[in-house]
Amino acid sequence: MLILYAISPILVHGTELGRPDHQSLLILLVAIAICAEWSWQTLQVASMAGAWWLTSAVAWAVAIWVSAYEPLMLFLMLTATALLMNRRAVFARDRRAGWILFAAIIAIALAIERRVPSVAILQSNSHLKNWASTIGELAHVSTMNPVWLNWCGYLLFAAPVLIWMSIRAPRNVAQGLRALPFYVLLIGTYFLTIWQARWGYFFVLIFALALPALLAPIKSSAAVWIAFVLSMFPILRDWDERLWPNEALLADRMERRIESAQIRDLALSLRSPEVHPFLAPWWLSPSIAYWSGQPGVAGSSHESLNGIEETARFFLSENLQEARAILEKRHVAWVLAYDFDRVAQNSAAILNEPLPREPLSRVLDRTPSHAPPFLVFSAQTPACKLYGVAVGR
Repeated sequence: MLILYAISPILVHGTELGRPDHQSLLILLVAIAICAEWSWQTLQVASMAGAWWLTSAVAWAVAIWVSAYEPLMLFLMLTATALLMNRRAVFARDRRAGWILFAAIIAIALAIERRVPSVAILQSNSHLKNWASTIGELAHVSTMNPVWLNWCGYLLFAAPVLIWMSIRAPRNVAQGLRALPFYVLLIGTYFLTIWQARWGYFFVLIFALALPALLAPIKSSAAVWIAFVLSMFPILRDWDERLWPNEALLADRMERRIESAQIRDLALSLRSPEVHPFLAPWWLSPSIAYWSGQPGVAGSSHESLNGIEETARFFLSENLQEARAILEKRHVAWVLAYDFDRVAQNSAAILNEPLPREPLSRVLDRTPSHAPPFLVFSAQTPACKLYGVAVGR
């Protein structure tokens, strides 16, 4: 379990430093919640079981506070399965303190945040769908995609048989039934990953946590270790390609690293004790906001969809009055222009509009001298260009 958790590429990616989201914290909290819940179901000592349920309740509540999406759906799936199996156990006396603590943390979260979490990602908004189609973590993962083996190894093929053996084996019926809610989570996150790749983090996490129970019916420890080591070959092959990439991949990696450093240097020039909002391509905005300390119009979250749409309209605009109105509406002080081809294609895909002949993003990136009067060229790096917004022009 620990080996797979440590070396699975998707879990390493989800917990690496420098990610602009909260996925690493969610993975940690969900892991604590599931392990504590599992311990509560397997322990016979009431006092220890109560402590584990309190731990699980706190972890679930904090995870839902961080993001009312994946943790909330996982919690509802687990609770619904437990209710179907044994309704009395879910609301037993030794769990009341945990439920009270869970409700208190959710109440504190609502009081501090002072808002209801956005459910825009579940709505049928055309711009949301277009934007989601440009994000790798929201793409579908085919059941035939070899990336499943890179994440879990060959043991993934044996998982359905191992689940059946764990539940049906005469000596392990009680243990298998206790693990049934977690097998439901495993199967549920598998299908959710087919829908959206971002669920892969939690699928592989639950798969790793379930391995000891899945392999319990196999009594020979030597057979288990041999099967496990052989099943790791796809994961090791993936790491071989990552750690020792070919020349093309290495060149691309170095180019992106240099580009990130250049964007950071430009963002640092925006630091100021005063608030000066900026407009930039949505996928660059989180890192620019971090380094500059200034707010951005767009972001990389579905909750900033309005800002993403406005930046797309700005970069595609051929109407200077429309572009200026967007800047004035958002009180923008700085505009960062990036690679025209990528910005224009992404903006056109989000708005589902044809690419104009001479969009503003092309002018700002290719011909700064022809920029509109209200945008003053201020600085540049090989990666991007910076324009100050001149009020009154």
